[in-house]
Amino acid sequence: MKTQKLSSDLKKQLFDADVWPRIYRRVAPYWKLTVVALILVVIVAATKPVLALIMEPLLDEGFSGVKPHYVWSIPLVIVILMFVRGVASFGSDYLLALIANNMLRTMRADMFSKLLTLPDSYFK
Repeated sequence: MKTQKLSSDLKKQLFDADVWPRIYRRVAPYWKLTVVALILVVIVAATKPVLALIMEPLLDEGFSGVKPHYVWSIPLVIVILMFVRGVASFGSDYLLALIANNMLRTMRADMFSKLLTLPDSYFK
């Protein structure tokens, strides 16, 4: 019963109409970085099925001797794919962390500027 109430309270907070506009207002200055980070995330996600597609011809025709050049060319493609995946993963992680840290910095600055403008009686 208690967990059900907690989850319904959490759902209520997540889907509160006031929360998302405030989040979007904070993310808006970084929308270009967000788009680049999302593109990099898509690239990282796309490399997983591509790896399986690349391995299929190697296993079907490369080791059987039908196309022996697959034994050397497909591992090279896999190394290149893993390099692209690593760069895209690093880039997306870096950009998302940069966006989050900048958002937190501006939120803290707003909070402290608000605290500095409050009268002394507020703190007593």
